[in-house]
This record gives sequence, C-alpha cells and structure tokens, in this order.
Amino acid sequence: MSGGFRPGEAAWETPEKIGAALEHFEGLIPGWRAPAAYGAASVVPAGPARFPVVNAGADHALPAVVLGLVVGRVDETGTYPLSVDRLDRAIATLAPAEAAAMYQHPNIAAWRELRAELAADPRVRAVAVFVADLDDPSSGPHDDVLRARLATA
Repeated sequence: MSGGFRPGEAAWETPEKIGAALEHFEGLIPGWRAPAAYGAASVVPAGPARFPVVNAGADHALPAVVLGLVVGRVDETGTYPLSVDRLDRAIATLAPAEAAAMYQHPNIAAWRELRAELAADPRVRAVAVFVADLDDPSSGPHDDVLRARLATA
C-alpha cells in the first residue's frame, strides 16, 4: 500500500498512512483475522467489566490489530489479561494515529482512561475481549458484558 508507513513514525496524518499502518501490523500477526467485536475493559473484584468503548464490525480495525498484537490474539474469540505494560504498549503503538484529525479516536482515549484507573486503584485489572464471530460461544463473563453492550448499542 502506498502511504509511506515507517515504524516509529511520530504521526500518521493521512488515511493512506493509517491504512499502511494497519497493513503493517496485520502482517506482524500471521493468520490475523479481524474480530466481529472487541473492547478493553476495567474489572474490579466482584464487579462486572466496564467497557468505555465497544467496537463492532469493520470500524476501528487499526486499534483492533494493535490490541491483538499486544495480547497475542490471532483469530479466535477470547478474553485476555491486559497488563499495565501491554496497555502502555498499545497506547504508544496507536498514538501516531491521533494525527489523522479526520477520524475520531475513541479507543485510544478509552485506553488512556483505563490506564488512569489502573494507576489510581490497585484492585482494578484490565482485560481485552475479542469476539471472532458473534455466533461463537462466550469466552466468559467479560465477553458476556461486551455482547450485552453490543445488543443495546
């Protein structure tokens, strides 16, 4: 793809650079298949997962592959622990996309909010949930919360 993507570049200000970045990151995950839905959530003991943003369909493909890259997701439905280090890596990896002012960036904003929650309360944990196909069985209670959010969106 044209667009001149270079890893480590400070800004991806055009749709072409965003597309090239997407292609680059997809190439780093052999067998990558974009999910039907995904999101990152905070979880407190004895409480439901809280998803600030739930993504469905082809929208927000770049954050999906970045999140998949940091948690090791390839093509399956699953719930993955999202450590502070992995979350920081996802934020740093996606940050150059914010230069593309023609797009909103709800995922990186949500990930920063999640990062602040993790820093503020040691009881909070984070997870990433991916649903490969909406007909797949649930991967657990956090997946159930994500799908319930999809149903009401």
